[in-house]
Amino acid sequence: MDTEFFRKQTEAEKNDFEDISHKKITSEKILRARAGIEDQKALDLKVPFEKRLPYPFSCVIEDFNKKVKMAELSKVGFLGDKSLPESEREKIRKKILKDFDWTPYTDPKNFKVIEEVEHHDQDLTKKNQGLGVFIKTKRYDFQGRGKRLSICESQEEAIERARKKLQSANKGK
Repeated sequence: MDTEFFRKQTEAEKNDFEDISHKKITSEKILRARAGIEDQKALDLKVPFEKRLPYPFSCVIEDFNKKVKMAELSKVGFLGDKSLPESEREKIRKKILKDFDWTPYTDPKNFKVIEEVEHHDQDLTKKNQGLGVFIKTKRYDFQGRGKRLSICESQEEAIERARKKLQSANKGK
């Protein structure tokens, strides 16, 4: 006997319904994907090393989570002991993500160089006989938040710089 029994869902059940039959693209996944794209743009090797800036990925996540937390608290009240259903939380996260300002994380004014160093790269020096290859590293402070971010020049840039240095030294002789 092939009989199926169905019960109509209540309104509360419909509101909290979560379809698990499909992969969900959550606001968290969208945030991380967008931050990853911005990170790749910031570290674009077509931009000269001197103008390249790091991308404060962790600051983006922290700021987003703070905004979500504040929005959730304002929804249930600071002293409320109720928690929001996940569907409501996701709505809040999507709204914040839609209005999220990405510009402070790529604005050069928000970065302060705190250290520039060169490190000898023995492997590149060995592979490029006659060249002393040094990799430049810049360390930045982001918005005075105590976040230390570093970027290094690419191997190709370091080798090219070493070749130019050797050529200028040979011309001087």
